[in-house]
Amino acid sequence: MKEARLLRSLRHPNVGEIYGVALHYSPIILVLEYFSKSLHTHLKQNAGRTTEEERRRFITEAAAGFAYLAENGCIHRDISAKVCKLNDDLVNERACRKREEIDEIFQELKISGFSLCENTKEMHESNNIQIAVKWQAPEVLKGGNFSLKSDVWSFGILMWEVYNDGAEPYAGMTPSVVKSMILEDEYRMPVPQECPEVIAKIMSSCWETYPRKRPCMQAIYLVVRDN
Repeated sequence: MKEARLLRSLRHPNVGEIYGVALHYSPIILVLEYFSKSLHTHLKQNAGRTTEEERRRFITEAAAGFAYLAENGCIHRDISAKVCKLNDDLVNERACRKREEIDEIFQELKISGFSLCENTKEMHESNNIQIAVKWQAPEVLKGGNFSLKSDVWSFGILMWEVYNDGAEPYAGMTPSVVKSMILEDEYRMPVPQECPEVIAKIMSSCWETYPRKRPCMQAIYLVVRDN
């Protein structure tokens, strides 16, 4: 019910909607907006063919949605390309259009995956949930300290995914190795060479060790929107 209450309170073009709740089932069933594929799947299927304009649209729309969540005190805790969904009409339209016309299509990305989402007013240390290690900030890996700024770290990983055609972060490394390298060696993945300078700077700033040094989601959105 917590997820349902949260989704009912959110209204944004880049956040998935909830249409209803079936209370007479155990567990209860949420009726959510349908999407045919995730951004992760789309990037993998279009590897080598995604244009710079498309990448920037994906990042801008994701930033808009996550900035809205941050403004409403919502810590997502599970940010990745897999929780970003593409509008079903967009997917069908893309399949029917010629490649040279793709850039004219308005992308509509929406955020999903709110099962781990928490409100900052109710947030506390969380050591008993399963997390995707490769997307998490050092303070989360060390002590389960989630915050709006740990979401910013994860958004930096999402940006990396967009510029690597949906590839897995820290390829070939196990979660335990990644955790050790981040906490003990302060390792950071190289920024993709294809990244424009403004995107590269944002990505690097998202991976600052200390949360207070990372930008807020609202600032990230404004920069990617205006550049």
